[in-house]
Amino acid sequence: MSFNDDAMSRAIERSLVDGVEYDFCYAHFLPAGRAALKSMNPRSIPVFVNLGESDPWDYDLLYDEKAWISELSEFSGIITVSKLNQEYILQRNVGLKNKVRYIPNGIDTSRFKKLDKITCRTQLDLPQDEIIVIFAGHFEERKGPLRVLEAIRQVGIKGIFLGAGIQEPKGTEVIFQGSVVNEEIPLWLNAADVFVLPSLSEGMSNAILEALACGLPLVVSDRAFNREFLTKDCTIFVDPLNPSDIAKGIEKCIQLDMAEKMSEASTELAKTYSIEKRIKLIDEFVQDMISQ
Repeated sequence: MSFNDDAMSRAIERSLVDGVEYDFCYAHFLPAGRAALKSMNPRSIPVFVNLGESDPWDYDLLYDEKAWISELSEFSGIITVSKLNQEYILQRNVGLKNKVRYIPNGIDTSRFKKLDKITCRTQLDLPQDEIIVIFAGHFEERKGPLRVLEAIRQVGIKGIFLGAGIQEPKGTEVIFQGSVVNEEIPLWLNAADVFVLPSLSEGMSNAILEALACGLPLVVSDRAFNREFLTKDCTIFVDPLNPSDIAKGIEKCIQLDMAEKMSEASTELAKTYSIEKRIKLIDEFVQDMISQ
């Protein structure tokens, strides 16, 4: 990882408008938070940081191993999108207990929702008679696109791979691979039958939430970062390093009776992670901390 806190801080300063009184600053991810502290603290503006990192311990390599954890106390409040991140931070600095709050990510359910599969496939010029799984994420080892590719080869079905990176999935099984504009993502998700993401680490995956809201059955890593917010009603948890296990998970999801039940469970669970709910919880947290 490589971040330039000073450059980011100068960018934040350039965005400030003279004469405007700022109630607080919300920074997404630690590097942005550190930069915001440099810009906002001299002005006595409270800074809140959202830690959605998949591997926050990697900052031990980027910053001073002890200093960055200690510096978290400079924030007015710390939001974590996963319980794992919350537990890690408090294990490293128990003094932050009253400043840390777990608030899961949220999804815009007005955009990400269930659409007619036939219509979506027609718009995207995709085959109507194929079972199609979809992967969304960086094409890298951590996310596992090539493990998904091997799994769909074993099952004998097709795959859509949304993303970019060095591990490009290629072959006759791949219907599409590459990046698409954000506005089209709901269309691609609804064109698929199953969402698959065998990632090795996550904060809280927005890609999974988006698939959830589109009513897709999920095949994801059997890891704590997924089990803390997903249920067995809509999810098959698999060994993310084992393509054969991933394949078995996909095979369960594409059984007609199972697919319908899991789809209903996905759309129902997605309602509990709306972006409106997250905004409300963040606002309550900010007001609580500012009023102290």
